[in-house]
Amino acid sequence: MKSVLLTLMIVLSSHLFAQNIDRTIQIDGKSVSYSLIPHDYSLKDQASDNLKFTKIESTVIDLGPRDSSVLIKFKLIKPFETNHYKLYSPIPYFDSISAYTKSRGELVKQISGKYISKERRSDKDPYPTFDIDFNGKDEIDVFIKVSTKTFYVVPLIIAEEESYSSFISIRNIFLGAFAGIMLCMLLYNLVLAFYTHDRNYWYYLGYILFIGLAQFSFLGIDYYLLGIRPVWSNHFMFLGSSFSGILGALFALNFLKIRERLKKIYYILYIILIFLYSIVAVTYFLGLLNISYQLIQLSGLYGAMVILLTSLLLSLKGVRSAKIYLLSWSLLIVGLIFYVMKDSGIIPTNNLSIFSLPIGIAVETILISVALADRINTLRKETDEAQERVIEELARNENLIKNQNVILEEKVKQRTEELEKTLEDLKKAQVKLIESEKMASLGVLTAGIAHEINNPINYVTANVIPLRENIEIISELLSRYKALPSVEDQESEMKKIEAYEDEIELDYTLKETDELIDGIEEGAKRTYNIVEGLRTFSRSDSGASQQANINKGLKSTLAILKNELNSIKVNLSLDENIPDIQCQLGKLNQVFLNLLNNAIHAVEDRHSSDISKAEIDVSSILEDDCIVIKVRDNGNGIPENIQSKVFEPFYTSKPVGKGTGLGLSISYAIIEDHNGVINFESKEGEGSLFRIELPITK
Repeated sequence: MKSVLLTLMIVLSSHLFAQNIDRTIQIDGKSVSYSLIPHDYSLKDQASDNLKFTKIESTVIDLGPRDSSVLIKFKLIKPFETNHYKLYSPIPYFDSISAYTKSRGELVKQISGKYISKERRSDKDPYPTFDIDFNGKDEIDVFIKVSTKTFYVVPLIIAEEESYSSFISIRNIFLGAFAGIMLCMLLYNLVLAFYTHDRNYWYYLGYILFIGLAQFSFLGIDYYLLGIRPVWSNHFMFLGSSFSGILGALFALNFLKIRERLKKIYYILYIILIFLYSIVAVTYFLGLLNISYQLIQLSGLYGAMVILLTSLLLSLKGVRSAKIYLLSWSLLIVGLIFYVMKDSGIIPTNNLSIFSLPIGIAVETILISVALADRINTLRKETDEAQERVIEELARNENLIKNQNVILEEKVKQRTEELEKTLEDLKKAQVKLIESEKMASLGVLTAGIAHEINNPINYVTANVIPLRENIEIISELLSRYKALPSVEDQESEMKKIEAYEDEIELDYTLKETDELIDGIEEGAKRTYNIVEGLRTFSRSDSGASQQANINKGLKSTLAILKNELNSIKVNLSLDENIPDIQCQLGKLNQVFLNLLNNAIHAVEDRHSSDISKAEIDVSSILEDDCIVIKVRDNGNGIPENIQSKVFEPFYTSKPVGKGTGLGLSISYAIIEDHNGVINFESKEGEGSLFRIELPITK
């Protein structure tokens, strides 16, 4: 299809070039003079006008950018025998253009332009066209008033009606072919874009779309598509040029892989090109149409030089796609050169020079599509070769795989044994870690427990000595009473005994003896309670669970922590109605110990200056089918940024030597093993609440 379209474009171009232009004459700029006039100026009587006209020194009617309208004056000499001609300009983007001639003594005005409605226009063509009637005269004066926001380049051509009709026919065929080619290329590349999922196609699709819209405005095709829509025509011209330049640069960067294949400076040149085309859009939106139009020309020239340079360098490196790219852009540059030479008056304004740029664009579009298709073929070929290599490699490896199966199975078996051994070692290490943490906890408590036992023992020891002395005194008194019957002077002996009773203060001694015995009994009870609490806390946790009472575990843990608690206020609220549950109470006691130890450290850190403000709340309650245990403290709380790490093994926020980092990790595992849940809430500066939920039925 691409070769057919390319052939069609070459044939049309040849036909345009071969058109007979003998009956067509371009108005020489040197025969023209001009005057700057306001936009609302109206020519009524040319004889009475006192306008100052300036001669044009070049063959081209090029007045450059102007803020005002321009009135062009020239004397038109009848070129051929006939009296009827067409005067037209092959530029469709004048805002308004009017022709003034005299016919039978009256001034005749004809008007055209893209801002002029169809009802007011004297012609029905996108190219401004005016009827010229010499009425038997050899020459007439012609005035052309032009208003435009872009450059005042006003090529004027006078032609016999037959030649004009031939031009219009050939032009319409060309415009239709150009529009058809751009549409075909758009649809063709759209299909390939969906097929290949290559972003290069999307860049190129955008390039085709916007450069096509820009050329629709430059060539006047939008007149047939939209009618009189000057705003849309400007959008097509300026934004189409801007976006096509940006997308064309992005396409070239990716398609030719400029960044990977060339030095960084060439990549920067493309960035500058994208920036220039972006400024085109900005100036257009700001209403600076003259500047925007000049930037389009500048960016086009700069972009052509950059792309030609980079594609030439890559072609010299042997990059196949760059060679096609170089050819396509070379043809586009040739078309651009012809177009510029036409505007400069170097070559005449004819069909070929008028349409040289769109011809170059159409050919470039087709050739780039060829390059993209060639890339697909190259990728497919590379893919096929890669697949063949893979198949060969698979066949070669198949025997190796068969031979290695036995070795692999042996290695898998060996590895499995190693993993099983590692797993067993990990289990042993876990047990050791748990025991280590438990021993660390008990080690911390040893001093406190010894102190707690030592107090009542000292109490007993201190009471034994005075108790023995009192017993000896009472025994002496009893001995005297016992010897009384054998004494002859019993009355005298009785007085001595009474005197002895007064001496030893018998009533006080008996009362003191009772108090000493009560003290010894109290010390013994306290020692028993401590030992009983320690026995309950260190209950066997060999793995077998049994019915146990959670409250009893909490009380025993608090008992062995009594020395650690010091002056800390403990608020104990235990629900006595909670049932016994099947559990390993020794392990649960370790959890309670870890939580209470952490709470003690937290409140001591915050209230070290006034420990009386430290509080710890311990509670148990029955909720639904679970026993809920809560341990709350009013310490410093846990910083939010480490809350997600508190249950991680070996993580601790305590100073070195004060924590192993295993307490909460082991506690989490123990509660999980009981099918329970442990979580916490903490706010920095206010304290923490740890909550444990244990199901009644495990």
